[in-house]
Amino acid sequence: MMREIDKTNPHYEDVLLLRTEIERCRLILAELDDYGEAGTIDVETTVPLSVLIDEICVTRLDADNLDIDISFDPRSAVPMPDARRRPEIIHALEDLLKNAVEFAESRVDVVIRCTISDVKITISDDGPGFSGLVLSRVGAPWNTSRKGRGAHRGLGIFIASTLIESLGGSILYDNGAEGGGEVNLLLPMKLFD
Repeated sequence: MMREIDKTNPHYEDVLLLRTEIERCRLILAELDDYGEAGTIDVETTVPLSVLIDEICVTRLDADNLDIDISFDPRSAVPMPDARRRPEIIHALEDLLKNAVEFAESRVDVVIRCTISDVKITISDDGPGFSGLVLSRVGAPWNTSRKGRGAHRGLGIFIASTLIESLGGSILYDNGAEGGGEVNLLLPMKLFD
Protein backbone atom coordinates (compact mmCIF):
# COMPACT_ATOMS: atom_id res chain seq x y z
CA MET A 1 0.00 0.00 0.00
CA MET A 2 2.89 2.40 0.77
CA ARG A 3 4.16 1.92 -2.77
CA GLU A 4 0.75 2.89 -4.14
CA ILE A 5 0.37 6.20 -2.32
CA ASP A 6 2.37 9.31 -3.12
CA LYS A 7 4.12 11.17 -0.28
CA THR A 8 2.22 14.31 -1.23
CA ASN A 9 -1.13 12.60 -0.72
CA PRO A 10 -2.88 14.02 2.38
CA HIS A 11 -3.46 10.44 3.63
CA TYR A 12 0.20 9.42 3.37
CA GLU A 13 0.92 10.01 7.10
CA ASP A 14 -2.21 8.07 8.08
CA VAL A 15 -1.13 5.09 5.96
CA LEU A 16 2.38 5.29 7.43
CA LEU A 17 0.92 5.32 10.95
CA LEU A 18 -1.33 2.36 10.16
CA ARG A 19 1.64 0.41 8.89
CA THR A 20 3.59 1.17 12.07
CA GLU A 21 0.68 0.17 14.32
CA ILE A 22 0.09 -3.04 12.35
CA GLU A 23 3.76 -3.97 12.76
CA ARG A 24 3.49 -3.25 16.49
CA CYS A 25 0.42 -5.51 16.75
CA ARG A 26 2.22 -8.21 14.75
CA LEU A 27 5.14 -8.17 17.20
CA ILE A 28 2.82 -8.37 20.20
CA LEU A 29 0.92 -11.29 18.69
CA ALA A 30 4.17 -13.09 17.83
CA GLU A 31 5.35 -12.79 21.44
CA LEU A 32 1.98 -13.99 22.73
CA ASP A 33 2.17 -16.96 20.33
CA ASP A 34 5.56 -17.82 21.81
CA TYR A 35 4.04 -17.87 25.30
CA GLY A 36 5.15 -21.00 27.07
CA GLU A 37 7.63 -22.21 24.46
CA ALA A 38 10.91 -23.31 25.98
CA GLY A 39 13.46 -20.54 26.25
CA THR A 40 11.31 -17.70 24.92
CA ILE A 41 9.76 -16.33 28.11
CA ASP A 42 10.48 -17.43 31.66
CA VAL A 43 6.88 -18.08 32.69
CA GLU A 44 7.64 -20.49 35.54
CA THR A 45 9.83 -18.37 37.79
CA THR A 46 7.87 -16.03 40.01
CA VAL A 47 9.01 -12.66 41.32
CA PRO A 48 7.27 -10.16 43.59
CA LEU A 49 4.81 -8.12 41.51
CA SER A 50 6.74 -4.93 42.29
CA VAL A 51 9.90 -6.53 40.84
CA LEU A 52 8.05 -7.47 37.64
CA ILE A 53 6.83 -3.88 37.27
CA ASP A 54 10.34 -2.56 37.94
CA GLU A 55 11.74 -4.93 35.28
CA ILE A 56 9.27 -3.48 32.76
CA CYS A 57 10.26 0.08 33.71
CA VAL A 58 13.99 -0.62 33.45
CA THR A 59 14.02 -2.79 30.31
CA ARG A 60 11.10 -1.50 28.23
CA LEU A 61 10.66 2.21 28.99
CA ASP A 62 12.65 5.29 28.10
CA ALA A 63 12.15 7.15 31.37
CA ASP A 64 15.63 8.27 32.45
CA ASN A 65 14.43 11.83 33.05
CA LEU A 66 11.51 10.79 35.29
CA ASP A 67 11.11 9.59 38.84
CA ILE A 68 9.15 6.32 38.81
CA ASP A 69 8.10 5.19 42.28
CA ILE A 70 6.71 1.67 42.78
CA SER A 71 5.16 0.99 46.18
CA PHE A 72 2.95 -1.47 48.02
CA ASP A 73 -0.03 -0.03 49.89
CA PRO A 74 0.45 -1.02 53.56
CA ARG A 75 -3.34 -1.02 54.02
CA SER A 76 -3.58 -4.09 51.77
CA ALA A 77 -5.53 -6.99 53.24
CA VAL A 78 -2.99 -9.56 52.03
CA PRO A 79 0.75 -9.52 51.22
CA MET A 80 2.00 -8.61 47.75
CA PRO A 81 1.76 -11.66 45.51
CA ASP A 82 4.47 -13.14 43.38
CA ALA A 83 3.83 -12.97 39.65
CA ARG A 84 4.79 -15.03 36.65
CA ARG A 85 6.03 -13.17 33.58
CA ARG A 86 2.81 -13.57 31.61
CA PRO A 87 3.11 -11.79 28.25
CA GLU A 88 -0.46 -10.48 28.52
CA ILE A 89 0.27 -8.73 31.80
CA ILE A 90 3.69 -7.51 30.67
CA HIS A 91 2.33 -5.97 27.45
CA ALA A 92 -0.62 -4.35 29.19
CA LEU A 93 1.56 -2.86 31.93
CA GLU A 94 4.13 -1.74 29.38
CA ASP A 95 1.51 0.12 27.30
CA LEU A 96 -0.06 1.74 30.37
CA LEU A 97 3.31 2.74 31.81
CA LYS A 98 4.50 4.11 28.44
CA ASN A 99 1.44 6.36 28.31
CA ALA A 100 2.11 7.64 31.84
CA VAL A 101 5.80 8.22 31.05
CA GLU A 102 4.97 10.05 27.82
CA PHE A 103 2.56 12.48 29.49
CA ALA A 104 4.31 12.89 32.88
CA GLU A 105 6.17 16.08 33.61
CA SER A 106 8.53 14.61 36.19
CA ARG A 107 6.92 11.71 38.07
CA VAL A 108 5.03 8.44 37.68
CA ASP A 109 3.70 6.59 40.73
CA VAL A 110 2.73 2.93 40.74
CA VAL A 111 0.86 1.67 43.81
CA ILE A 112 -0.03 -1.99 44.33
CA ARG A 113 -2.93 -2.79 46.65
CA CYS A 114 -4.21 -6.29 47.35
CA THR A 115 -7.43 -7.74 48.66
CA ILE A 116 -8.32 -11.39 49.08
CA SER A 117 -9.89 -11.43 45.61
CA ASP A 118 -8.09 -8.73 43.59
CA VAL A 119 -4.82 -7.00 42.88
CA LYS A 120 -5.17 -3.31 42.07
CA ILE A 121 -2.30 -1.53 40.33
CA THR A 122 -2.73 2.24 40.17
CA ILE A 123 -0.52 4.11 37.70
CA SER A 124 -0.62 7.89 38.02
CA ASP A 125 1.40 10.70 36.51
CA ASP A 126 1.82 14.43 37.06
CA GLY A 127 0.98 15.35 33.47
CA PRO A 128 -2.08 17.15 32.07
CA GLY A 129 -4.46 14.23 32.61
CA PHE A 130 -6.97 12.82 30.16
CA SER A 131 -9.15 15.22 28.19
CA GLY A 132 -12.91 14.79 28.57
CA LEU A 133 -13.17 13.57 24.98
CA VAL A 134 -10.47 10.93 25.43
CA LEU A 135 -12.00 9.77 28.75
CA SER A 136 -15.41 9.36 27.14
CA ARG A 137 -13.98 6.88 24.62
CA VAL A 138 -11.02 5.41 26.50
CA GLY A 139 -10.19 1.85 25.51
CA ALA A 140 -11.60 2.27 22.00
CA PRO A 141 -9.13 2.21 19.10
CA TRP A 142 -8.42 5.49 17.31
CA ASN A 143 -9.03 7.44 20.53
CA THR A 144 -6.18 9.89 21.10
CA SER A 145 -5.40 13.51 21.75
CA ARG A 146 -2.07 13.27 19.90
CA LYS A 147 -1.76 14.69 16.42
CA GLY A 148 0.80 14.76 13.65
CA ARG A 149 3.48 12.48 12.37
CA GLY A 150 4.47 9.76 14.80
CA ALA A 151 1.32 10.17 16.86
CA HIS A 152 -0.31 7.03 18.14
CA ARG A 153 -3.98 6.35 17.71
CA GLY A 154 -4.95 4.70 20.97
CA LEU A 155 -4.23 1.14 19.90
CA GLY A 156 -1.90 0.50 22.85
CA ILE A 157 -4.66 1.23 25.36
CA PHE A 158 -7.12 -0.81 23.29
CA ILE A 159 -4.70 -3.77 23.23
CA ALA A 160 -3.95 -3.43 26.97
CA SER A 161 -7.68 -3.41 27.78
CA THR A 162 -8.33 -6.43 25.57
CA LEU A 163 -5.46 -8.44 27.11
CA ILE A 164 -6.51 -7.64 30.68
CA GLU A 165 -10.17 -8.41 29.99
CA SER A 166 -9.12 -11.79 28.54
CA LEU A 167 -7.65 -12.58 31.98
CA GLY A 168 -10.83 -11.59 33.82
CA GLY A 169 -9.52 -8.16 34.82
CA SER A 170 -10.46 -4.59 34.01
CA ILE A 171 -8.88 -1.18 33.56
CA LEU A 172 -10.45 2.06 34.78
CA TYR A 173 -9.22 5.44 33.54
CA ASP A 174 -9.65 8.78 35.29
CA ASN A 175 -7.86 11.95 36.31
CA GLY A 176 -6.25 12.17 39.73
CA ALA A 177 -7.62 14.47 42.41
CA GLU A 178 -4.53 16.69 42.04
CA GLY A 179 -4.41 16.41 38.23
CA GLY A 180 -2.59 14.03 35.97
CA GLY A 181 -3.84 10.79 34.51
CA GLU A 182 -4.74 7.83 36.71
CA VAL A 183 -5.18 4.26 35.54
CA ASN A 184 -6.47 1.50 37.82
CA LEU A 185 -5.71 -2.01 36.66
CA LEU A 186 -7.72 -4.71 38.48
CA LEU A 187 -6.60 -8.32 38.21
CA PRO A 188 -8.10 -11.39 39.89
CA MET A 189 -5.89 -12.67 42.71
CA LYS A 190 -6.28 -16.18 41.27
CA LEU A 191 -3.83 -15.18 38.50
CA PHE A 192 -1.13 -15.00 41.17
CA ASP A 193 -1.88 -18.23 43.06
